[in-house]
Amino acid sequence: MLNGEKVSISVTSFRNDMKNIETCDDVLTLLAHLGYLSYDPVFGDVSIPNTEVADEFKNSIRVCGWGSLSKAIGNSNQLLRATIAGDKNYIEKALDSYHDEATSFIEFNDENSLACAIRLAYYSAQAQYEIFREFPSGKGFADMVFVPIKNSPWL
Repeated sequence: MLNGEKVSISVTSFRNDMKNIETCDDVLTLLAHLGYLSYDPVFGDVSIPNTEVADEFKNSIRVCGWGSLSKAIGNSNQLLRATIAGDKNYIEKALDSYHDEATSFIEFNDENSLACAIRLAYYSAQAQYEIFREFPSGKGFADMVFVPIKNSPWL
């Protein structure tokens, strides 16, 4: 959900109390009741409603000892800043690192593996940009396109 995706849930098992939490759906339903998540009754899914709540989720990850995930998010933020600043040396080193970490030796030269590594590297960009793969562009396709979301604080 931190990257803007929605998660399908079943709200029928929730007992409307904080003592009988048994499933992941119960947790997400409770968070929706408390106002931390938005619930869409038409599609039956929840999402993080705004950047303030997303920031609190990120803080809870950092506090709960999920150090590697927290570090990856921080590195992604730094990469996005370096990209906006045009720091090609930092970008090259960061993308090499993500590509090495996220790709096996056998699939290292595979275009899809590189695209997945780039998507992982720019994880935090999803809050400010819509990211498209194989985007039509004139006579061909752009491998990846980042389209700014209106009123993005990064712009």
